[in-house]
Amino acid sequence: MRRIDLAWHPPVGVFIALLALISVLVPFFRDLEAMGQREKALWTVIFFALVLLEIRSIYLDRSEHDREEASARLTQLEGFKSIADGINTTSIQNQQQFAATMKRSDEIMEGVQDSINSITGGDSYAYVVFGDLKRAGAFISVVHGGKYPLHGVTARMTDVNKFKEMVENEVPLTLNNPSDINLTVGDISANAARPMQTIKFSGTERQDYNIFFNGRNGFWSELVRMRWIDNKWVSAVKVLGADGRNVLFERVDPAFPRTNEKVDWD
Repeated sequence: MRRIDLAWHPPVGVFIALLALISVLVPFFRDLEAMGQREKALWTVIFFALVLLEIRSIYLDRSEHDREEASARLTQLEGFKSIADGINTTSIQNQQQFAATMKRSDEIMEGVQDSINSITGGDSYAYVVFGDLKRAGAFISVVHGGKYPLHGVTARMTDVNKFKEMVENEVPLTLNNPSDINLTVGDISANAARPMQTIKFSGTERQDYNIFFNGRNGFWSELVRMRWIDNKWVSAVKVLGADGRNVLFERVDPAFPRTNEKVDWD
């Protein structure tokens, strides 16, 4: 059985046009004064029916228009959503590609920086250690510290005792003072050591050295403070960066004397 669409209606204005046509034709074909009460009532019902049908058509047409507008908006929103999703996907892909590119760039730069550090020495350093310690002297070696090899390293060791003695005796200071020991260290591989020479101590109870290093990667310094306690030397060692404040390495023997629990480096 065929289903009747109750929402069907003719275009808006059809029933009004019929009403207008009937209003013109009825007086033309019928004498209004000769009409009976029943006929007048019939035509009145027809007129009202046409008016109601026209009102119904207006509401149905408006409902259809609203549904079509809603459907069009929904289709438009779905289209916008699809476009936005595409833009978001593209943006995410671009961000991922950019992050991957930056990661590769960082890896390349790290590799380049690592190569430069290997050539220059980077933030590596070296310091003097005292071995075969005796009351009158020791054998010194230069030990590498850090990750990268050092190149073209030289050092100047200043015996603080001798230097103070020269100042007190007003001995002129020159480039080759008796208080200085010049060391040509050269290249040192990472985690390696370079034996240097035997030195004699100028003090019997106290021995201090200020050591100034120079390499392809710049300058740094070392403070060595030694004290003869219980028939042996105890020491405090500190390596400083080029600014004289950044501590690169520090080692203090437990028996080394302290003032207010601090080492007197002066």
